[in-house]
Amino acid sequence: MLFSDINSLYVIRFYRIFFDNQRRTILNRNTVGGE
Repeated sequence: MLFSDINSLYVIRFYRIFFDNQRRTILNRNTVGGE
């Protein structure tokens, strides 16, 4: 049970970082396209 909780937290952290990078890349791309 404890291992499962740790695994879930790791997956959530990974997806959070992944989506943050995706959003940042899209924002940068839009900024460059706007200029």
